[in-house]
Amino acid sequence: MTQLGTFYVEQNGHFFQPLVEPFRVRQIPGLAVWLDSQTSMSVLNASGVQGSAGDPVSAWSDLSGSGQTAIQGASSQRPIVDTTAFGGKESVSFDGIDDMLSGASFDQSGSFSIIVVFCPGANASTCALIGNRYVASASDRTFSLQLSYGTTPAFALANASGAFDQFTIATTNVTTGINYVVTAIRDASALTSKIWLNSQSSATSTGVSVPTRTVHPCTIGRETTVNPYLGKIAEIAIFSRAITDPERLLIESRLKLKWGIA
Repeated sequence: MTQLGTFYVEQNGHFFQPLVEPFRVRQIPGLAVWLDSQTSMSVLNASGVQGSAGDPVSAWSDLSGSGQTAIQGASSQRPIVDTTAFGGKESVSFDGIDDMLSGASFDQSGSFSIIVVFCPGANASTCALIGNRYVASASDRTFSLQLSYGTTPAFALANASGAFDQFTIATTNVTTGINYVVTAIRDASALTSKIWLNSQSSATSTGVSVPTRTVHPCTIGRETTVNPYLGKIAEIAIFSRAITDPERLLIESRLKLKWGIA
């Protein structure tokens, strides 16, 4: 068991015990974006107030303090508030056609970590949970955390030309209607990329290149015009560094308990 601040976490990632106060993701240094559908006034409808089940989502407020709210101005492309997954808790549901939220910018020129809580629908082809939005052209791409062929979590990294040439692919597929937490980390110092599904190490790639791009916005639910995602997303945390294993296990344990993930 490893101590991290005022918390303890087992190395298998299945348990954490707060000793003083409830854990919050922002207690981990380097938090750049934090989207949590369970926090009051986080998921907003077209009127700018907390959305209820079935409401279109115009904005998902960033709780990190960085002001990186994800938005959708086009009413036809807004995901909706959903309460059919995660034990009836509110999440954001994407239609697998054109729903998308954009924003959530962070520095992608070095190390970064992404954690997503999701419940997939029946995706028949590759779909993006979150990725780097095309800014001027495809060459602006940096990463995509996706479900390859609709079922296999994969962490795709782009080369200097914006082509995805580095894929770190999980060894376990996801099942429709089941809750998951996926973590992807790019370590620019070690030149590695790693992916975990429900705290279980799935894959590691080495020799990962580091693009020269800095701060770029992301898209949630698809990659601008391609790879739309069908399913729910409950929480996203992005760190502008490679979080440590004890930090990752602590965050994942908290999220699994919160969202009912086995």
